[in-house]
Amino acid sequence: MNNSGGQNTFKGINTQAKASLLLFLMNLQNQDFDSVVLEDRNWEDFTLCFKSGKKIIVESKDWERTLSWGEIKSILSKILRRDSPIKDNDEIIIICRSVNKELESNVEYLKYRLPYSVGLYKKHGFSTKQIDLLSRVKFFKIKPENLDVDSDDYLYHEALVYFS
Repeated sequence: MNNSGGQNTFKGINTQAKASLLLFLMNLQNQDFDSVVLEDRNWEDFTLCFKSGKKIIVESKDWERTLSWGEIKSILSKILRRDSPIKDNDEIIIICRSVNKELESNVEYLKYRLPYSVGLYKKHGFSTKQIDLLSRVKFFKIKPENLDVDSDDYLYHEALVYFS
């Protein structure tokens, strides 16, 4: 019997820790940056908090499979159910290996409320509130483990240019 549940949990926590450290370092010189909150009851995996009240809400999904329409919808639903309201300047980052290409490619157009894009998400069962929230989502894709990158540095590899 092959039970890899513990390994998958560790891998997910490891990815979440690396991502929170990376985003902490990327925001460290921002005068408005205040803190990183891990596993807060009101938000997702971790949240970057700023003195101005802005939040960057981060959900980390280090899964082998591609994130689907339904999984993204579920993440947005969880965020909408939280006690703390989403403010106009808040952002959402979803860390994943891959996401449905059609879903991802049309997110940028939601900012302009283009009828085709809004209709596409409505067709997949997204509510107006979920669509509004989705327009703030950025996907941070981590490299697959089988690439020729040191396993401890695969997440940081994407942001090395930032520090160069």
